[in-house]
Amino acid sequence: MKIGILSTFNHPLLPHILLACQQLALRDICIICDALLFSEKDALIWQSRTGSALDKIGNVSAEKWLTQQSGYPFYFVDHHNSEMTLELVKRLKLDALANGGTPRKLNSHVIQSCHHGVINVHPGELPKYRGCSCVEWTLLNKDTPTNTAHIMTEEYDAGPILAMESYSDLENQPYKWVRQNMYLNMTKLMAKTLQNLKHLIENQHIQDEKKAVYWKPMPDSTFNALFKSLAGHTAKEHVD
Repeated sequence: MKIGILSTFNHPLLPHILLACQQLALRDICIICDALLFSEKDALIWQSRTGSALDKIGNVSAEKWLTQQSGYPFYFVDHHNSEMTLELVKRLKLDALANGGTPRKLNSHVIQSCHHGVINVHPGELPKYRGCSCVEWTLLNKDTPTNTAHIMTEEYDAGPILAMESYSDLENQPYKWVRQNMYLNMTKLMAKTLQNLKHLIENQHIQDEKKAVYWKPMPDSTFNALFKSLAGHTAKEHVD
């Protein structure tokens, strides 16, 4: 199955997604990069959530690993919603796309451009945690941190569910440690989902809209209180 990952060349999660794919020996992967780069604002948010724990892969910077060791082909388009992208998807005969950090809200043409659609991993239990700050709201509500792989639709976080993983080992842990491991777990779940995509699509299940809750961004005051409440905990182990 041929997969195109939608991202930007400087997205900090992209090298880790490709590493996870590489570790599962996924071959038919390419990266389609949007011209809009990961912004300074987003970079500051990333840094506040993770520190520098994900800046390296092994002994080299994640950026250097991406350019020298990933081994996957890159294609560059002006905009993920453009005709250029649609033409590329058709030319490469891609079976599915995956969200590896697109800076765009994908339109219906892109979402429907591949037979198996666009795959996303959302950092929350769907449909209970749709929307924003889902890791933070999960921690505040003392629920178990969860990632959900699903097929994207034009509505945020509303598509059919393919796979879900919950991480009880992330309960009652320091905030940055939780975020670091949630990101890494997201990349691993994405790779496993792509590896088993045909089977997972055959067994997908529709979200129960009666249980759906959309969460808004967590206010700073609430987040600061959450951060302080978790600060006294000691991490169980280091990030891989």
